[in-house]
Amino acid sequence: MTAGVALIASVLVLAVLGAIEAGRRAVLWRAGQPATVNWIGGIIALPRRYLVDVHHIVARDRAAARMHMLVAGGLLGGSVLLALGIVPGLAASHFYWALVALLFAVMIAGSMLVARRRLPRRPRHLSAGRFLVLPWLLAAYAVGCFLVAADAAFGGSAFGYAGLMLAIGGGVGLVLQLRAGPLRHVIAGTIHLIAHPRAGRFAGERETALAPLNLNAEKLGWSGRRTWPGTAWPASMPVSSAVAANRPARPSPPASR
Repeated sequence: MTAGVALIASVLVLAVLGAIEAGRRAVLWRAGQPATVNWIGGIIALPRRYLVDVHHIVARDRAAARMHMLVAGGLLGGSVLLALGIVPGLAASHFYWALVALLFAVMIAGSMLVARRRLPRRPRHLSAGRFLVLPWLLAAYAVGCFLVAADAAFGGSAFGYAGLMLAIGGGVGLVLQLRAGPLRHVIAGTIHLIAHPRAGRFAGERETALAPLNLNAEKLGWSGRRTWPGTAWPASMPVSSAVAANRPARPSPPASR
C-alpha cells in the first residue's frame, strides 16, 4: 500500500471518529426542550450563512479573517478532496495529488497565522490552554498531508511515509480537540448556523424569536446552567459556541462576606 492510499484511508477513519466525537457533544444539548428545526433549509443555507454573514463579522479583524480563510479552506478542501480519492482511478492521477498538495500548502500558511496570533507572546484578550496546542496540530496535519501528496504527485521523495505518520498524529489530535478543545466551537457554531432560532435575521428581518411563556411550566425561561431544561435547545448553541471560542473566562466575583 502506498502512502497516498494509506492517507486516504486514514482521512476516512478520522472523519468517522470526528463524527462520533461530534455526536457525543450533541448529546449534551438534549438537556434543552424540543424545538422544531428546518434542518434541510438550514443545511442548504449553511454555506451562505458562513461565507457571507459570518465572514462579514470576522472581517472586522482582517488578520483573523485571513487566518480563518486559509486554515478552514485548506483543511476542508484538502480533506474532502482526499476522501474523494476512493473514486476508482482518481488516486492514480498526478494532477489530483498536485491539487491536494496545493490545498494543504494553503493550510500550512494558515496554521502559521494561527501560531503567530498567540506566539511568542499571547495577547491578553485571547485564551491560552489548549489553544496554544492547536497551531501545532494544524501544522502537523497540513505538513504531513502535503508531504504525502507531493510525493504521490511528483515522486522521488523519501518523505511519503514520514508525512503519513505526521498527518495521522496531527489528525488524531484535531479529532480530540472536538471533544475537549477549541474545535468544540466548530461543532456548536455549525449547528447554531443551521438551527438558528432567529433565522430571519440572515434575510435582513428584525426577528426576535420571542415566544410566550408557558405559565404552567415548572421552570420559566433560563436563569443559569441548572435551569437550562426550561429553554429550547437551539438557544444553547450561541452559548456553547462562544464558550468554546477564543474568549478568556471572566474572573469570578469576590465572595461576599
